[in-house]
Amino acid sequence: MLKLPDLSILVDCQTRWNSTKVMIDRFLIMKEAYRLTINSEDDLRQDCSLNNAQIEYIMNIQKIFTKFENITSWLSSQQYTTINKTIVLYNDLFTRTKLSKYYSRTDLTDVYACATMVDPSLKFSYWEEQDWETNIIEAQISQCKRSFSLFLTDYYAHELSTSDSSEALAFRVGTGKPTVSSSLVVIQHEY
Repeated sequence: MLKLPDLSILVDCQTRWNSTKVMIDRFLIMKEAYRLTINSEDDLRQDCSLNNAQIEYIMNIQKIFTKFENITSWLSSQQYTTINKTIVLYNDLFTRTKLSKYYSRTDLTDVYACATMVDPSLKFSYWEEQDWETNIIEAQISQCKRSFSLFLTDYYAHELSTSDSSEALAFRVGTGKPTVSSSLVVIQHEY
């Protein structure tokens, strides 16, 4: 007689990120009961039987999903913004799995580079500490500068278009208010 807890099978739920992992966890707890049930009837054994290699495959998937579960649980439980940790979490996840081919998709947007840069605990030093190649670090810095330049240009253009003429003139002649060019000098100087 198996000494298993009184559990039922959990099913995957498409709207819950970690439900597949939870379903696999439950299956692996109950796999001996599953094997006994499958082997008790010929029709079940023929239609639903998993061999040892397939169960091993499920166990490997569980290991990968555990990493995702840990990351999504951490991100979901935080009371503050977490996009700045995306690159850190991606590095941890993708360098230890076969998913590294998807990592390059973070380069499709400037958001991750900029979020890493503005995090006081990371800035650009994170990439150097992780031994990223110089050309990649330079590309990340360039992405941030380009993104901030576009933001500041749009921001100040909007400010000029919505302010009265004396305020617009103040922006142009530099009477204590920042300008696009002075803001970019600060960004370039700091990095």
